[in-house]
Amino acid sequence: MKAHVASISAGSGVKSAVTSIRFPRGRTPTAVLSCRHNDVVHLEWPVLGPLDTREVRLLDRHGKPLPVPLQLEEKDADGSPRLVTDVPLAPLGRGDYLVELRVGSKTITDRKLIAVRVN
Repeated sequence: MKAHVASISAGSGVKSAVTSIRFPRGRTPTAVLSCRHNDVVHLEWPVLGPLDTREVRLLDRHGKPLPVPLQLEEKDADGSPRLVTDVPLAPLGRGDYLVELRVGSKTITDRKLIAVRVN
């Protein structure tokens, strides 16, 4: 199984962006990577300001939410807060998926999308 990962950004309110995509077993990110059935995609976004709301979810290629629960944690990495999630590939079949991060601060919201293609 292979997965292709791309980043799509929408909105400009809250300052957050994808900083790294890591894969288990010491593999480095590439445009196309070989994935095993039990692989997990690790995503991190820097938090550059206070957030009132934060949500992450997995969407199908049409933007509909999938019943795959994703946990969003805030962690400190070298003095910088980050939002972190792991996306399991095991429950996904071949196809295109989106990881959606929505964050908000007061009246400003931001949406970040990470596209994942599983072949």
